[in-house]
Amino acid sequence: MANYTEAVNEHYGRENLGDRIFAALEAAGLDLDNLEIDDLAPIEQFHIGGRDATIRMAEYAGVQPGTRVLDVGCGRGDLAARLLERTVPIAGFVGIDAMPEMVEAAAKRDLPGCRFIAGDAIANPDLLGTGKPDYTCISGTLNTMDDRTAQKLVADAFAAASGGIVFNFLSSRPHARFAGRTVAPARRRDPVLWLDFALGLSSRVAFTQAYLDGHDATILIQHDQQ
Repeated sequence: MANYTEAVNEHYGRENLGDRIFAALEAAGLDLDNLEIDDLAPIEQFHIGGRDATIRMAEYAGVQPGTRVLDVGCGRGDLAARLLERTVPIAGFVGIDAMPEMVEAAAKRDLPGCRFIAGDAIANPDLLGTGKPDYTCISGTLNTMDDRTAQKLVADAFAAASGGIVFNFLSSRPHARFAGRTVAPARRRDPVLWLDFALGLSSRVAFTQAYLDGHDATILIQHDQQ
């Protein structure tokens, strides 16, 4: 993919996104100084799987106390918010997003123990080591990439994380009710091919698409124990 940042901005971008989000919340009569996580649910999930996919991501990663988490394609910081809501005592959280507007909106939420960085992890893979992550999460970010670019990002992120990586994607084998339904400019991926790719990185692989009627799939890859 020649310019991932450009593709992401085309798919998700909105001018002055942060200001628009907070203006919409105010217009809805919400107190910006006393927001609850459920107040943000309708607008915080920018990937197609929505909130269910984000919750599944947090649960499937099995984040333990003291874990350092890196979120690639963090958006508004919804994964960080979910971990904090569930009072998971993580040691640190770093979110990276190619869209400065997303990072600005995430930073404005002032989530404790979390920091957010604008950057393109494909053009600059060194970003994947930021914060020395135990686990890296990639939710929704792969949807606009070709397979070669997506697999390189996953492999680079896996190599940079001491524990492993958990990521999701749109499955090409969902329930029949999704047949013929377009997801463009996103794309669906063959879960069998991606499982084979994951098993090429480690023998410790877990897979599920037993949620959202198979619309979305999640893979967890952990480093082999020595």
